[in-house]
Amino acid sequence: MEKNWGPSPAVVDAPATVTGRQGAVLQILRQQDASGGGGLKVADVAEALDLHVNTAREHLDALVEAGFATRQRAESTGRGRPAWIYRLAEPDTDERFGAYRSMAMVLAGHLSQTAVDARADARELGRKWGRELASDAEPHARGRVVADLRRVGFAPVAESEDSFALTRCPLLDAAREYPEVTCQLHLGLIRGILGDDDQVGNPVLVPFARRGSCTLRLPSARQS
Repeated sequence: MEKNWGPSPAVVDAPATVTGRQGAVLQILRQQDASGGGGLKVADVAEALDLHVNTAREHLDALVEAGFATRQRAESTGRGRPAWIYRLAEPDTDERFGAYRSMAMVLAGHLSQTAVDARADARELGRKWGRELASDAEPHARGRVVADLRRVGFAPVAESEDSFALTRCPLLDAAREYPEVTCQLHLGLIRGILGDDDQVGNPVLVPFARRGSCTLRLPSARQS
């Protein structure tokens, strides 16, 4: 598996919301970062997403303010003020968060080596976690899942009505080392958040679906 395939590590104290358009801008920055590029100008983002440059600038500056992106002046090449260059922000490496990731790595390894059916056990643990985590502030099933996943660091970005890019992972190290266990834990988490809600059918989680994210599908119950 390539190093840049899949989501980025979760950010400590990530902002509560990212709008759909900001999410699209963020995805462009992630793709640029994964390809080893040197950052993007406002005009680059505006052209990629067919936006007015002022609109693109507003979204980029909002991502900088939220901690998802950084901004610095390009090198001067003559008269006039150099353009701003925007890049994906480095994930927070807070020591407390690192300790939780280390613990998750140990638990995932233990489960994978000792459980008769590690995948099923991981899903059940995740389901219990989801039941504890589930909030009741959002009446709609998809909205509830997205809000709760955002709270624990997955930074979901809507791609369509029932498809979401999970652009960060709170247990990325464990997911790379023990994907069969950790990703099933996350699938169970999603099922636990949904509970008995019949608005959504069986969720589908595609780990490391592309550069920059995993994919979560929450189909309508009638599609399942």
